[in-house]
Amino acid sequence: MIGIELAAFKSITHSGVNNEANQIEPKCVEVTLPAEFYNVRGKVRLSKVQDELDKPNPDYALIKRAFHRWYSDDEYAIIYHEKEGFRALKCSKRGNDVYSYRVKKRLAPLMALASESYDVKLYEKSGDYSDLLFITLTWDTKICSVKSAWERIGKDYNKFVSALKSRYGKIEFVRAWEASVNGYPHVHLIVKFQDHRFNVVKINNVYRIAEKREFENLWHSFVDIEPVQFLSRVYYLTKYISKELHAVQNRAGKHEQTLSLMWIFRKRAYSITSNFVKSCFNRLDALKHNSNRKSFQITLNGEIVKELPWVFVGIFGKEIIDKYSTSKSNSWYHVLDKDCNKELEQIINEKSIKRY
Repeated sequence: MIGIELAAFKSITHSGVNNEANQIEPKCVEVTLPAEFYNVRGKVRLSKVQDELDKPNPDYALIKRAFHRWYSDDEYAIIYHEKEGFRALKCSKRGNDVYSYRVKKRLAPLMALASESYDVKLYEKSGDYSDLLFITLTWDTKICSVKSAWERIGKDYNKFVSALKSRYGKIEFVRAWEASVNGYPHVHLIVKFQDHRFNVVKINNVYRIAEKREFENLWHSFVDIEPVQFLSRVYYLTKYISKELHAVQNRAGKHEQTLSLMWIFRKRAYSITSNFVKSCFNRLDALKHNSNRKSFQITLNGEIVKELPWVFVGIFGKEIIDKYSTSKSNSWYHVLDKDCNKELEQIINEKSIKRY
């Protein structure tokens, strides 16, 4: 997916680009890929690469290389304003620096609360009770192929969550996917049970729950369950999600494989239920926001100033930015020279891009 951080546009123009934009700038690495992976403009596109999945034995190493080529190829959303002229905003692509910044921003309040409560101990010993569990759901390779596993994981996971709710009542959770070395998916969950507590037992010097078999009956493969003793576990999971979703930093590790498989199978990387933070930390103040709130510029008489709309021109490659940007820094936001108009119109008229 390609996303545009338009919501942050006003803050970018007035307060400057976030420092993170200049920390890591991936270069577009030359990778040999099949011609059919590219569109008419020479850009790798997910819809083209997905045809690889229709083959009897998809080449996941090839898909990983295609993913790397896709996210490292910077693209920009160009918008136009009658008074301001042309502006370019770097697109958020799964795995790039903009995407990573957005994920970290989304998870920052949760990580802050988890960090504050890092040493909070939820139980002392065997015989105590726990209502906060760390659960890992793996995938038995004998069941099906890697392709089928990723196609099924969402449906099977939803069935598992529904079974938990049916048996134990209301739950809140944070969830993350991960790909094993062999490509098969598994799921990491921290689940807060609102209406049930579990018996803590110590097995081989590790704390577990006595009711583990009940969970095993709800999932087709191996299930690992650990009662969360310290809230630092929440911190580590959110930190793992933030790290996992930045492919630029993790190309050498397994994280890029996870990202490439989530990309090709169109899986949402993580999810957090709306009341997870409140149920774990008994507070929601750090997450309060109103996504529907709007701001307006007003006159001294309190009249709303009519704003001229920004018009979306299209998605363009970095070559346009390099040619027409008047910005000195290599940032996420660029002011474009007015001379770019003729070339942009030519590209649009040639129907090389889709205009919305």
